[in-house]
Amino acid sequence: NNSLKHLNLVALTGMLLNFVLNIICIPKYGAYGAALASVFTQFVTALAQIWLSKKIFSFKFDVLSFVLVGIFLAINISLYIFLKGKITENWIYNMIIIMVLGFISAFAIRVISIKDMLNIIKHDSE
Repeated sequence: NNSLKHLNLVALTGMLLNFVLNIICIPKYGAYGAALASVFTQFVTALAQIWLSKKIFSFKFDVLSFVLVGIFLAINISLYIFLKGKITENWIYNMIIIMVLGFISAFAIRVISIKDMLNIIKHDSE
């Protein structure tokens, strides 16, 4: 049904979008511009692939899951912006602290279930 062809077309379009955005953003913003271009491209490509998957495969979406992921992203982006450079001067420690806070927020808003995580660990150890 040409579904793989369509998904590859989305990936190619994302690659071209990233290339164009890099040409525009890197001269003005440097590495920060490249990072923004990549994040924006990944976001647009992900949305396009989700839409295409829904269209081709009649994929069902759980709206609550999308809302929880949106809340999770908002919390973690806010944490990053608020805590950036305020905890310690070492960026590695900052990143580790923000990652730990991210995991805590994922468990707190139930993006990741502790029960499911324990089942995965239990299954892998068998």
